[in-house]
Amino acid sequence: MLSHRKPPTASREEADAMKRFIKTLVQDYGWIHTTIGAIGNFVFFIGSIFFLPSFHGWLTTGVWLFISGSLLMMFGAIGDIFIRIYEAEERRAARDMARRMGA
Repeated sequence: MLSHRKPPTASREEADAMKRFIKTLVQDYGWIHTTIGAIGNFVFFIGSIFFLPSFHGWLTTGVWLFISGSLLMMFGAIGDIFIRIYEAEERRAARDMARRMGA
């Protein structure tokens, strides 16, 4: 029986292209997430210092550095999560392929 499936639309092709772009960005440029996270750690640390009593005049700056550092650390962690997800998908696909080849 012939399938009456429609050919892929431009939006589907665009979605696939975006998925490939994000996968490349996450996997091939993973060092970016690590760098963003490390900068976030440093900014967070400096912001934390401004909470000390001797830096009372810098409290507002410390709050914003604290918030900014936290956000950067979150971006770094999210990038790491995506890397782990893509690596798990590749391992699963390789196992499935090996099972099919062995069967």
